[in-house]
Amino acid sequence: MGGDSTTYGVGAVIGSTSLPALLANRLAVRLPVPVINNLIIPQAPTSPTSDSRITIGSGWSYGGNYGFGSNASWQATSGASGNLGFTYSAWANKIRIYYLRNSGLGGFTPTINSVALTAQSAAGAGGVGVYEATFTRSNSITGSIAQTTVGTLFILGIEFFDTTQKCIYIGNAGVAGATAADWNAGGLWASNPMIAAYAPNHSIAMFGINESAQGVTAAAYNAAMTTLAATLAGYGDVDLMTPFQSDPTIGRDTLQTQYLSQLQQISAANGYRLIDVRATLGSYAAANAASLMWDQSHPNAAGYALSAKGPAKYILAVAG
Repeated sequence: MGGDSTTYGVGAVIGSTSLPALLANRLAVRLPVPVINNLIIPQAPTSPTSDSRITIGSGWSYGGNYGFGSNASWQATSGASGNLGFTYSAWANKIRIYYLRNSGLGGFTPTINSVALTAQSAAGAGGVGVYEATFTRSNSITGSIAQTTVGTLFILGIEFFDTTQKCIYIGNAGVAGATAADWNAGGLWASNPMIAAYAPNHSIAMFGINESAQGVTAAAYNAAMTTLAATLAGYGDVDLMTPFQSDPTIGRDTLQTQYLSQLQQISAANGYRLIDVRATLGSYAAANAASLMWDQSHPNAAGYALSAKGPAKYILAVAG
């Protein structure tokens, strides 16, 4: 699920009551295979703060500028003394780490449940690197990434897999402040290379609140969403979600209504499914009166839970 802060889960708890996490929960009770919210990507401190599964040690910081939305990385300064820590509570025996690769960058060694895995150098031809390693299967994982050779290091995402069974994995790739245009950014380490490295089988894209705040025209929004959807369609199915309606008093509603029309056109022209969360929650006034909004643009956990019905309906239809 790619998008902005409404995908990321501002107004909820990232690991449990964000829209992607609640979608995973809804699917899990209807499908015969595990459905897991597994992807961990960097986020700038916001409210709520970044993913609780991550701890940032001495010498590490939020880096921005790279990865999903061209603004999602953890950065370790050269010679960082601390580690990037993480936890994971579903069954897994494989880790995948996305990192920035370029000449002069440092190396890293992941540790899972106190066992060091194979070291990896980030030095090399510029691009997004993908590190994979297996470990003893567990459903209670505590791990870390240590910088092990001198040179700045950038980590763009972490995820886990259980290769012993079939699973559906949902990745929360929402980036606070992002627009569709940010997701279309090229370059060696921007969003497009990260999308290619992640290679989603099924993408759900929701953008619009930041575009409307920035005054992006309907035509420019159409162009950005058309480009992004075409990129995602190169890897699998695409669903487009309408943005949540903001409080009309902050002056974004006219553009957001125009964006809805553009999404309808894009979906009809290309055969994408359109998920209208505005129809699900109703107007901002109705959603707010029903205690479904956290602030003037973001739902709360109850609002996200109701919104998860839309994408769940489509996925369950595909699953039969």
